[in-house]
Amino acid sequence: MHLSGLSTFKSNSRQVKTLSEPDGQAKGVEAGAVHRARYKRPFDLLLVVAALVLLSPLWLLLLTLIPSAIWLNDRGRVFYVQERMGRWGRPFGMIKFRTMVQNAEHMTGPVWAGKKDQRITKVGKVLRALHLDEIPQIINVLKGDMSLVGPRPERPELAAEIERDLPGFSTRLQVSPGIAGLAQACRDYHARPRDKLRYDNLYVAKMSLWVDIKLLVRCVWVAFAHGLRVLGDRGASQHRPQSRQRTQKAQSGQVAVEAHAAAKANGTAAAPRPGATAAVQSVSVASD
Repeated sequence: MHLSGLSTFKSNSRQVKTLSEPDGQAKGVEAGAVHRARYKRPFDLLLVVAALVLLSPLWLLLLTLIPSAIWLNDRGRVFYVQERMGRWGRPFGMIKFRTMVQNAEHMTGPVWAGKKDQRITKVGKVLRALHLDEIPQIINVLKGDMSLVGPRPERPELAAEIERDLPGFSTRLQVSPGIAGLAQACRDYHARPRDKLRYDNLYVAKMSLWVDIKLLVRCVWVAFAHGLRVLGDRGASQHRPQSRQRTQKAQSGQVAVEAHAAAKANGTAAAPRPGATAAVQSVSVASD
């Protein structure tokens, strides 16, 4: 089982323009958010350690089944480490369970994943639907790269592109990025950059310990409810073509039976065609 993804990440800081910490007038403007964010680090560590201890059987099960499923799917590496922008734009390696084919961006370069992205593996579709691919980011939280709640971290290349089209997008970097966020709590998983900035600015303005607790609870509930609904819709869509095929076969078989009966009544019945027997049998099976 390849775990090389954890060691292959190398931060290319020359391509990332980090933001300087606020000073002067800017520091006065952002001092409120910086001061209110002081609770986040102790809260993150306390909650993560408590969850790891109290839910250790669940973590053991997940950390056994998920890596095994990823590796058995295509014998590729389990983890995927991608450069993201942290607080003040500092780059860090965000860890995820791999959900796409290996070297997925070899031909396309950095792009956002689509709703029906063909690069996503079968196992990856389940992990993404239930947001289980985000579990390794707990390591990022323990390291201090991320928080449990905050704006979702963007990739440097995509963030620079957004900043050109939407000046002020980088203001969301005054707090640590998070695993869960306001957009996820509102079920807006594919929010446009403008809407994402609106969500993030609202969170920064209202940020508090109680807000983080409410967002965490809501995000867990929304993630699993959304995931189960997506998986259910996907299963139903795969079942519909088979149902249509059986209905079409049944209808064609019924036509063949009626035509043969009419011909027999008129005394002009001919030997059944090679496919007629199979069609009649399909009618019997469908009626059962």
